[in-house]
Amino acid sequence: MVGSKPHDSDTHGTHCAGTLVGGDDSGRYIGLAPEARVAAALVLNSEEGGTDAQILAGIDWAVQ
Repeated sequence: MVGSKPHDSDTHGTHCAGTLVGGDDSGRYIGLAPEARVAAALVLNSEEGGTDAQILAGIDWAVQ
């Protein structure tokens, strides 16, 4: 959604992103690829789930 603020409705995405590209705020790098960048899109609602169409739209957005 244009103009929406970054958020994670269930913290799962935040946890996964940190595992992959965690930084070095603690003075020690964490994550598998700490210098990588993340492009995140929330396509599933933590309470209601979502549809295949929503997931495909998120993939299309990421590719563009």
